Amino acid sequence: MALFAKPHPSSSPPREGKGRETNYLDFIPSRSVGHERDEDGRIVLLRPKFAGGLFAKILQPHIKIKYFRVRLDAFGSKTWELIDGERSVGAIADLLYEAFGDPIEPRYERLSKFIHSLHRGAIVALEQKQSTRSAAPCESK
Repeated sequence: MALFAKPHPSSSPPREGKGRETNYLDFIPSRSVGHERDEDGRIVLLRPKFAGGLFAKILQPHIKIKYFRVRLDAFGSKTWELIDGERSVGAIADLLYEAFGDPIEPRYERLSKFIHSLHRGAIVALEQKQSTRSAAPCESK
């Protein structure tokens, strides 16, 4: 029995395997947990200790601290603010570069690892970006 909610299978990126890496830049992250701001204005993620199932029904009402609190740094906070369920990871990386400049380089690799860890922790869900190209019908003569 799982204690924590797992990401929905349809929102999971392809599994990494030998000789194959997941390109997170084409995925669109969306928030799966709540958040609040600390006294410095940075984001604190509120991840439920028990997200579903029997433990959530029985234990959650009886515990005082219902959430794991994940404090984000300035880069993580800005990333969280930019996650809106519409922007791709690549677009978020470019906006982060506009906001912070060179200190976030290598931005694509760094953001991909961060999004990967958020997805594994069921903090964000990932959807594959829809292709904007449509297949043109073939004409045969």
